[in-house]
Amino acid sequence: MKLKILLLSILITCICVCCSKENGQKGIITIEGITECNNVGEIIGNIDTTDWRFTDTWSSTEQKLFRIHNSNNTVTEGTRPDSSVVILGYPNPATTLMFFTFHLNPNMYYDARIVDNKLNIKLQFDSVKYSYFDIKDSAYLKNELYRLYYKVYSENKVYRGHGDFKFIN
Repeated sequence: MKLKILLLSILITCICVCCSKENGQKGIITIEGITECNNVGEIIGNIDTTDWRFTDTWSSTEQKLFRIHNSNNTVTEGTRPDSSVVILGYPNPATTLMFFTFHLNPNMYYDARIVDNKLNIKLQFDSVKYSYFDIKDSAYLKNELYRLYYKVYSENKVYRGHGDFKFIN
């Protein structure tokens, strides 16, 4: 009888721990590190090798930030568009104004989401072709990291990436 109670207690504990871990992690991402850039986008310090790429693998929660396009585009994993295609946020860190530049080929457009570490969307764009946008510090907490997620669409491919940034005093 004691063995059954012990096994039942272990089973209940395992279920509680597993469920609380899943619920505790749902909708929360770890944002760590930025690629430090000056006012013209030149890298001046730390480089976060996961930022500003085109080959991200996203969790299902991250994927849900974006609507599904009604197209035949396929997600291209592990490759990137040609080297003339560049995305960058600068200056990083910023004090009052942050620029995001999208150097894309003429046949490309993008969707973008800026989120906090709880995946709350602070700003979003869909089906955009313009080459840059800026944000002001007033909508963001100082010294907190934020993430820009982006999906870049070409004729038959979709590229996914992100870049982390922050505002400082």
